[in-house]
Amino acid sequence: MPGGGELQVRAQHLNRILERERTRADRSGRPLSMVLLGYDGKSSQRKDAAAIVHLMQKRGRITDEIGWFDKKTGFAVLPDTPVQGGRRFAEIVQQQLRERGIRTSFAIYQYDPPREDDPSDRDQHDGGHRFDQASKAKQIKNGSSMPSTEPALASSFFQADPEAHELRPLMARRLPVWKRGMDLAVSGTALFLLWPAMIAIGIAIKVDSPGPVIFKQKRSGLGGKPFGIWKFRTMCNDAEAKRNELLAINEQDGPAFKIKADPRITRVGGFLRKTSLDELPQLVNIFKGDMTLVGPRPLPVHESDACEPWQKRRLDITPGLTCIWQVWGRSTVNFNDWVRMDLRYKRKRTPQHDLKIMLHTVPAVLKQRGAC
Repeated sequence: MPGGGELQVRAQHLNRILERERTRADRSGRPLSMVLLGYDGKSSQRKDAAAIVHLMQKRGRITDEIGWFDKKTGFAVLPDTPVQGGRRFAEIVQQQLRERGIRTSFAIYQYDPPREDDPSDRDQHDGGHRFDQASKAKQIKNGSSMPSTEPALASSFFQADPEAHELRPLMARRLPVWKRGMDLAVSGTALFLLWPAMIAIGIAIKVDSPGPVIFKQKRSGLGGKPFGIWKFRTMCNDAEAKRNELLAINEQDGPAFKIKADPRITRVGGFLRKTSLDELPQLVNIFKGDMTLVGPRPLPVHESDACEPWQKRRLDITPGLTCIWQVWGRSTVNFNDWVRMDLRYKRKRTPQHDLKIMLHTVPAVLKQRGAC
């Protein structure tokens, strides 16, 4: 049975498997399932856990990928397999284990690919995908609970729920240590230095139009988890209610909503948008960890939900204050190209690349291109 260090390596291997099979599923339109199956933790026999993966391998097909999830749990990634097939696979292995006196629980995840040709770049493979196994594991209960003994690879994920769960949130990639450190240093310093300017902006907003100083909106974050984004209010107080009236003149294709000369924008709001000063409160979002300095701009939840499956890959990484689209795209590209820029960044998250984007963001702001 693998040890802690080996499990970390195998977790990275599982990440690569999932990303590869998700890309294949997007192209073929065929379903993808994953089964997690482990013993209940009451047995003291190491061979019990080994038997789980052994029997899963015997039951699996040549195209299936089977291995260790943690010390008590095996995984089986099942291409071209609907949820019913994954459940049948787990039930057969569970029955064979029960005959050996080994009590187990299993959990099923599903990925529903698009049913039409994927309009995205045909090479969306993102090698080295980190699999956050502890943060999003919501599963099915089929027996007793399985408490985790591995903090980094937790498997305490069983709930009384008859449905399979979405695979996509499990593929969310946590921020690298260097990136989180940069976020804390820059956002903390900026908040300390800019608080007088932020107070002055708040006063100007209050004098200019009635309503709150801060506008808070639910947007889709890492793995699709909603969070409240903060911005200085730049529109009239009932802007959200007037949105439907303006859908006919939306200038952005796809699910996003953008109008260059939006009639809801206030006088002070117009200046704040041109200079991107309305984004300053998002330094708090970055300090809290909901956002990062460089990453795909978060869409409102209803817009993100309306995205194509391949477009939702942008949710695999933490949303940011600026990214490739903000610097080199803006209104000059369509929504598909906007997403392709985000996915290109996802494959190249390095300190050098982040620094390059941040440095190019400065002239973009000075040219008053605004933000989203």
